[in-house]
Amino acid sequence: MRNPFKKNPDTSAIDPANLSDDVETLREQQRLLQMASMDNWVNKTVKQQHKGQRARTAFRFALLGVVTLSIANTAFIYHSDFRPGSSSVDYRHVGLLDVTGPIAANTKASSDAILAGVRRALKNEEQMEALVLRINSPGGSPSESQRVFHELRKLRELHPDTPIVSWIGDVGASGAYYIASATEEIHSAPSSLVGSIGVISSGFGFTEAMEEWGIERRVYTAGENKAFMDAFSTQTPQQVMAWESVLESTHQQFVNDVQLGRNGKLDAYDMSDEVFSGMVWTGEQALDVGLVDSNITLDDLYRSLLPQEDGSRPRVISYSPKESPFERFSKSLIPGVMSAFGVEATPGVRYQLD
Repeated sequence: MRNPFKKNPDTSAIDPANLSDDVETLREQQRLLQMASMDNWVNKTVKQQHKGQRARTAFRFALLGVVTLSIANTAFIYHSDFRPGSSSVDYRHVGLLDVTGPIAANTKASSDAILAGVRRALKNEEQMEALVLRINSPGGSPSESQRVFHELRKLRELHPDTPIVSWIGDVGASGAYYIASATEEIHSAPSSLVGSIGVISSGFGFTEAMEEWGIERRVYTAGENKAFMDAFSTQTPQQVMAWESVLESTHQQFVNDVQLGRNGKLDAYDMSDEVFSGMVWTGEQALDVGLVDSNITLDDLYRSLLPQEDGSRPRVISYSPKESPFERFSKSLIPGVMSAFGVEATPGVRYQLD
């Protein structure tokens, strides 16, 4: 770009190495060269400013595009989720509710999320032939699983004409099976992983390593057993026995509720039996021991619940709560990082397949 304030002088005929010996001519040549040098500097400065402006403009448009796409994606996910509270369904259908991932508070498989989905589905029970809990979870929190179990049984009593059944996909273990046992029937694929009716509590002990490195652990408590789960403190045999009794009690609650939910189908087994040992079974094996009622594909389950004259799959409506991409990212980031380092995000007792 030319200097807008002054025309660029023609200096092509001036050789800086061979300037005139005449004083006046030399002064004019130097003046012209200085003007040309200044003009070139101004041109370069203006060009750099324009390039910077174009880069900033391009960045702003790109950022605006990303924000717009993010908002559009979130809006699509939100509005594509059927919400019976604001509208009703006028055709027969099968309801679907996903129980996916670890069962824990503030996740999409929390007791709040699961029960909210069940209640939302039951608002349309006049047009809903049955509700299917599609389970793909290794389990998780005992209290969350226990809450869903007991509330599901109460909801079944309040809505006896609407079957609530479960179907296990890749895995329905531990706390996830706890939830499944509250439904009227449990179905699975032959290759599903089912069971793991047990309790786990895991951690690390670094006391020998601390002694080797000469590290002193300082923990101050009120109560001699307050820090017995501390990884850097030794455990007494009495503390180990006490903690094992806690796990046994929690395990007994698990077994009692599962037997109750299965309506006698597991009464032939006691606490010492392998069925309640934490063992995992395939769907095919689980059928033989009474953990599931059938091996069937999900689509065939839909067809059996709401048969169509032409044999096609009936209409299915999902009542699963949906999260925005940002919510999914923020909730999975910290647990994912902690898991990568072998640290539990929510340490303690778990009904979970490890």
